[in-house]
Amino acid sequence: MVLFDEVDDIFTDGDDFFSSMRTLKSGLNKAWINQLLENNPIPTIWISNEIEQIDHSYLRRFDYSVEMTVPPASVRKGILGKYLKNIQISPDALNGLAQHEHLSPAQIQKAAKVLTLSNVVAQEQEKTLCHLIKRSMLLLDQKPNTQHLDATGNRYSLDYLNTNYDIGKLLERFKSVRSAKGNICLYGAPGTGKTALAHHIAQALDRPLLVRRASDILDPYNGVTEQNIASMFAQAGQDNAVVLLDEADSFLSERTGARASWEVTQVNEMLTRMETFQGLFICSTNLMTRLDAASLRRFTLKIRFDYLKPEQSWSLFLAHIGKIAKARAVHCETFLKQLNNLTPGDFATVRRQIDLFGDKLSPEEFLLRLKQECQAKPNQGGRAIGFIHS
Repeated sequence: MVLFDEVDDIFTDGDDFFSSMRTLKSGLNKAWINQLLENNPIPTIWISNEIEQIDHSYLRRFDYSVEMTVPPASVRKGILGKYLKNIQISPDALNGLAQHEHLSPAQIQKAAKVLTLSNVVAQEQEKTLCHLIKRSMLLLDQKPNTQHLDATGNRYSLDYLNTNYDIGKLLERFKSVRSAKGNICLYGAPGTGKTALAHHIAQALDRPLLVRRASDILDPYNGVTEQNIASMFAQAGQDNAVVLLDEADSFLSERTGARASWEVTQVNEMLTRMETFQGLFICSTNLMTRLDAASLRRFTLKIRFDYLKPEQSWSLFLAHIGKIAKARAVHCETFLKQLNNLTPGDFATVRRQIDLFGDKLSPEEFLLRLKQECQAKPNQGGRAIGFIHS
């Protein structure tokens, strides 16, 4: 048996100058290769990284073809465990690395080799390993998948969602069926918890979450975006994953305003895949009015996310600040009620500011930071707010 690796250099379509020169230099021609494939008496396995450049006359002469797709996250975790069995790494870090779907076993093996040769102390092995893998992924232009990170800045709770649908009831329904499926559109202002809910649903169902954004799918070359869309649904089906398509308006925009044919074909591809997908597909958007009418019909549920209610804002404020004196609490609650466009994301932003600068904010200072976040929103400054005494 023969194993022929890297056949990309042999099986070309011959349309470009360089492939023509290779043919002249090697003496190989299309007819000879076709005859070899048809009459070769020796069982041969041909391996290629890409098939787009291979002439179709070659492809149809193979007796059997197998596409080696990206293994599921559970398999990737097993591969990581094999190569990192002698490395001190936490379960959380291992799960995080398993989310990087483009990370190859060879990269993990080399990172483990560097750690072994450099005699890094046990306490620094995890940090060093993550650094090595990050540099390797940058070198290979691989996009990291950060879906395992906390999307809310912690303290996530359904109690802080203001939606037009009972999310708790929806989750119970999903848990009660063997395989939850359907198309769901989450829409509303930024920071209201749309993306965080998708993470929470996947976690509650104990299923992986496949996150895709515009930058992951859109491509300047015709047809590649459609391929990326098809690949997204294929991988989700293989991994039994919940799909989250962020910035859905980038793909499902109204076709009547399209100025190029590829804009229409991208929407058509997405709609076709949505109809045939046998899993749970979640879209999130801040621009509901831009979605194509045909796409809206394909969503089983359209869940609107609004700003926090006053009682929700106060509860979330106390969750961050803790207990405060009654007189001070009345003053703070009165002020907080005037911020009528607050979102859970605003609280998460202030919390990140505290973590970044190491500040210890008083309740009044925390409120002022929230006020700044509200005022920064376009055309959403809210009502005028009086002066707060520290």
